[in-house]
Amino acid sequence: VNSNMLSTPTGGVLKQPRVRSTPVSRSATRAEQVLERTGSHVVKALQSPVPVQVQEALRDDARANVSIKLQELWAWLVTGNKLMLWKFGTTSVITPCYQLPLPPSTSVIGWSADLVAVCPDATKGNTDTQRVAVMAVSPEGFVCYWDNVLQERPQCVDGSVDLGESHAFMLLSCRPNSAACLLANNRGSLFIIEHPSYLGKISVRQLHLPSSVFSGFGRRISSLFFGSHTLQPQEAKRVVSVISPSSNQTTVLVLTNTNLQRWLLESSGEQFVFDVALGSLVKEEILDRGTWMLDDQPSQFTVCLVDLQVMDGCATVLFTVLSGTKQMAFSGIALINAFSDSAPTLLDGFINLDLSDPYDGHNSCSLLNNCLHGNPLSSTALVFNRNAVYLCDVHDPSTGHDKIEFPSPNAIIGAGVHDNSLLLFTLSHGVISVAYHPSGQQLETSRRAGPTPGLVHSASAGHDALLSSDDEEVTEVLKNAFMLYLTDNDVVQAAKQCESYFSAESFASGGGVDTPCDRAVMGFSEMILNDTPPPSTADAQWEGHGSGDPAAAAKGIGSTTSSIIIYQLEDKLKAHSRLVEFLTDVGLLDKLTSVSVRGVPMATGRLLCEHAEKTIAAISLRKIHSSRHLDIHNTIDQAIKLALLQHYPPSSSSSSSSSSSS
Repeated sequence: VNSNMLSTPTGGVLKQPRVRSTPVSRSATRAEQVLERTGSHVVKALQSPVPVQVQEALRDDARANVSIKLQELWAWLVTGNKLMLWKFGTTSVITPCYQLPLPPSTSVIGWSADLVAVCPDATKGNTDTQRVAVMAVSPEGFVCYWDNVLQERPQCVDGSVDLGESHAFMLLSCRPNSAACLLANNRGSLFIIEHPSYLGKISVRQLHLPSSVFSGFGRRISSLFFGSHTLQPQEAKRVVSVISPSSNQTTVLVLTNTNLQRWLLESSGEQFVFDVALGSLVKEEILDRGTWMLDDQPSQFTVCLVDLQVMDGCATVLFTVLSGTKQMAFSGIALINAFSDSAPTLLDGFINLDLSDPYDGHNSCSLLNNCLHGNPLSSTALVFNRNAVYLCDVHDPSTGHDKIEFPSPNAIIGAGVHDNSLLLFTLSHGVISVAYHPSGQQLETSRRAGPTPGLVHSASAGHDALLSSDDEEVTEVLKNAFMLYLTDNDVVQAAKQCESYFSAESFASGGGVDTPCDRAVMGFSEMILNDTPPPSTADAQWEGHGSGDPAAAAKGIGSTTSSIIIYQLEDKLKAHSRLVEFLTDVGLLDKLTSVSVRGVPMATGRLLCEHAEKTIAAISLRKIHSSRHLDIHNTIDQAIKLALLQHYPPSSSSSSSSSSSS
């Protein structure tokens, strides 16, 4: 892991006077998951290895035009005329990488991940998807469609879209469990692209605006109020689709540099709903509020809409104001109800991001490169470019803002959402999650941010047997702090409990070997590795474990078809990672000394690494054990039986009974 991921900002990108910028805590053990945690945000690296082919592409083309997109369980990278697709998540196992060739493009724009749509034919969250369709459209309008990229040799169906003098801008899936895609060109025109099985070829149709809508989005701006001016040429900025599987409807929002459109796609056809001059509404709000002291010069600044996301049921728009007189560019966020049947006439919210940069009239392109990232179920917004992230809460902007920098050679090259978490893809760390948590608030509970599945059960059961009675008190303290950290996400209180009990002198006892805290940590780590799942969720192969009977423990070794045990082993790995994260956050990891292992002292931190390595080895062996190769299967069977006999040696009574019976 590159230790240069984040640093204390030195100015330049996204600078503002009251932003809190903090350096990142770095640790070899912690870098696998938590990269930074403060009172206001947390940055985590997902334990999801990047395929070797992708790593090579990033290493070879790190400074070239590389783009990545993340969509729930799938990620894809586009570089040159190559497309790489792989599944990501929180598993530590490397997944296959599917590579597809893209047709050459003569456009100066070139291919990007925004021109590729991935359509898994499965319900959300199904990790056993057997069919994944992929569609790609070149900037010139050449269409490639693969019905199932998981096949050994996927077949490609070609087609084309007549884009005239425009070029393809963005492609996205627009219907649930369907390979129908929506293409937008750079002027905001929309096309539905499908591959009906009964036709066997690509089908394309354009969505036409009603005759009542003037061509060019900007004609509704009032020249009486804002003065006469030349109409800005329209440029598409973002297309967002909100799919409703229950009603089989898809709402499509199209953002240009001045306007916002809404379309409704149904099985019976498409319906144009409204087109609103959003830029003019933002300008009116700026003048009414006197924001950035621009109220006395309405004709001397321009509002440019930059990006769009749907967050917490509301259309959230990032905009930039270019002021020639002040020679500054200011950024803000506008909230608007875009899901009504009529065009909105007022904004629902307005946020001054305190984000400004010098503007000389010639650098507008570089100032409009910021992107907005959000979660449909959350109010946390990320404004980012290649080297910085700016976080805020759109419903409570008074909590302030945070800025995190990603200095070169690191860079942000992709974004997405998975499991309701905001994700970014960085050159140094792969997939990371970024969450905003104002000071004094508890962390949100999610599958990754909250307690690891099964970990609360593990932490509250069985560890007393691992430690002597003399260690019961220290174990109870550590246990209470750990449970407080897991269930309440209260890092501060957990740290206070540990600090009040584990003094610096306690780590010097016994010459720094086998201190009470070291023994308790070792016990917790072993408990997580040896704990068996609750009977209601356990795989049959856990039966007999801990009974002291090797025959019972070995029972069911040959039944390798179940995958539940792999998931439960992966849960152990996640639980162990949370333990290391806990020790780091409460300040104990750096204080640990050593424990006696196999009769010799070993650094406690090294022992923790050894426990994690053993769990990863168990996962790998379990997957190899499931192989249909008989020799491999039998060899691992014998190794397991030997390990069980060593762990549960037969008692003398059972040996004598075996002898008598024989």
